[in-house]
Amino acid sequence: MNIALSFILFFSFLAESFLEKDFFEKKCTSEEIARTNKKFKTSEINLCMECQTKIPHECFLAMAIRGNRIFEAKQYKYCQKEESTSFKSNQKFCINNNYITALLQAFNDMSYCFQFNKEKREVMFHLMNHESGAILNVMSPTGASCLGQITEDYVKTINKIIKDSNSKHHNIWQEVSSRCPEVENFKIEDLNSMNCQSMLNPHKCLMYTFFGLRKSYKNIEERLNSEPGFEPRHMGNREFKSSDSFPSQGDLAKVKYENFLSLLPIDRKEMLTVKGRNIDGKKINWLIWDDSEIYLWYRKIDWSDETLEIQKVPLFEREEDIKTMFVYWSHNGGHSLSRDFFILSVKDLKQELAKICHEDSKEFRCKMRNQVQEGQGLSSVLAHEFFREDIFKNYPGNKARKNEVANYVSKIIESGDFIFNLEYDLSEILKSNEEGIENFIFQFQKDVSEFCPKRINF
Repeated sequence: MNIALSFILFFSFLAESFLEKDFFEKKCTSEEIARTNKKFKTSEINLCMECQTKIPHECFLAMAIRGNRIFEAKQYKYCQKEESTSFKSNQKFCINNNYITALLQAFNDMSYCFQFNKEKREVMFHLMNHESGAILNVMSPTGASCLGQITEDYVKTINKIIKDSNSKHHNIWQEVSSRCPEVENFKIEDLNSMNCQSMLNPHKCLMYTFFGLRKSYKNIEERLNSEPGFEPRHMGNREFKSSDSFPSQGDLAKVKYENFLSLLPIDRKEMLTVKGRNIDGKKINWLIWDDSEIYLWYRKIDWSDETLEIQKVPLFEREEDIKTMFVYWSHNGGHSLSRDFFILSVKDLKQELAKICHEDSKEFRCKMRNQVQEGQGLSSVLAHEFFREDIFKNYPGNKARKNEVANYVSKIIESGDFIFNLEYDLSEILKSNEEGIENFIFQFQKDVSEFCPKRINF
């Protein structure tokens, strides 16, 4: 096999299949479900094996069934061809085998090119489900289009990175284009026809969304794994006295102090617990967020106390969940959320956790502190709640925009339930003369749900 993925480019055939005269109709979808459902019943074992690495065809069909019903009629746009600069409203694609196959091929191609593993593919799957419902020709009232609902500014930003070899993120393009030379054909350089290109060409549409998510992941990972501490730079263990000069409290104290020095510095993904007594004999139970903080207090510790315990603890129970949250927030609120804003939010969290709590306190802050102090790491549910409030408080913009960005992850979580539990939003919409069609669709959704990405749990 070639070093690059063997792309099956559907564009010549899309111009014909996506522009069929009978756009979306219940009959069109019901016949596709009948064909897919029959196939599903005979290939459950193979499908389950495929799920180990890829998201099955049936899941995209299930998503699109809902997606082609949930938007206002005027949001469905129709372009004659990719170079068109105008479009008609109230026209839907037929959700048939050609449509789903083309969409899935583009999704798998871009997943390969950008090296998205199964977990990151599922992140993208849930983003698509929330933004477009897998419908290529949906346009938001603000002009965003494509499966990921990207804007003209979004495309301009990525085009600038692609063209500028000195750009910090240009290496993403170098890596992807080396692995998949075909991506050169997926750039949207004529922004006048951007919407029609993204509606009729799923590869072009998805290339930009995958690039944006990859860029956010890179920003977050660099900040979590880079030099510890925040600006201004922490003091580091260079400022702490050596064990030869401090403390002068006996051999046990020296051993404990040397162990303490070996734990420094405290990086961005962890905190330091200190349990024991101070030099005045009073009990201490500290959760330290940064070297600069412990530097202010380490001389007050009774290093000869036999009960003294100092250890590092993880800040998060599931670091990948934190990355996913901020990748989503960055998609909606801008890439600054995966850069400086992300680090400032983590700093806010750690400083909040460092505040002393009474043992019987029921405060939300103390509940978070207890999880970290006990060594399990902050749960993704509590982390999401804290960061959502922090974004609402500190994100620039009016109250409505703050609220939209802060609650974006919650909306994605909620939409994860809609893919397969369709009774409430289809019971009135799915009126058909075909006897039993509603039950048929519900049964299909139930059958495939076992093999498709599950609802996000934070």
